[in-house]
Amino acid sequence: MMLEDVIGSLSQKVVERDAEIALLRSRLAQREKELLEAREIIRDLLEMVDDAATYMTFSSNNNQARARAFLKKAGD
Repeated sequence: MMLEDVIGSLSQKVVERDAEIALLRSRLAQREKELLEAREIIRDLLEMVDDAATYMTFSSNNNQARARAFLKKAGD
């Protein structure tokens, strides 16, 4: 095998690895985007749970006026 053949073979392998790395980076970026979206959903759900707990606290204390005011504010 001549030196040029070895260099050509190694160059081809480098190109293939670069393509694999680009694909992996693309997949990683997509996963990061999905993770951010999931975090937003979880944050929204936690806020809803907190709102529900606050409402339940007002309701269980027989403070209907505060509960209605809370719901009105939450709806805004």
